[in-house]
Amino acid sequence: MHHTCWFELMWIEAIQQNWGGAAEYAAKLFGASNWSKTSYLYLLAVFRYAQYVDRDPSRKYANDPNITSLFKDVKEYQIRIAGKRLQIEKYCVRKGKKF
Repeated sequence: MHHTCWFELMWIEAIQQNWGGAAEYAAKLFGASNWSKTSYLYLLAVFRYAQYVDRDPSRKYANDPNITSLFKDVKEYQIRIAGKRLQIEKYCVRKGKKF
């Protein structure tokens, strides 16, 4: 039940453009969930990047090594279910590589 609440709160914070709060809930979900760590890590990286850019809009590209390492680590948590990878995880890995 906590995961559902955190998921909803994460998206509420994101809609309100409170990137720090959204990143906090994404980090909680990443740490506590066994379902899809890949998607939660990707969302955490996206929210941290949005927070980074929001502080200074002139920065388009993240020079912060923490954000870059989050995007690179997305692939490590990809799982297989019945021999197939989840579509959302494929998307997250593909976008993480582009970053």
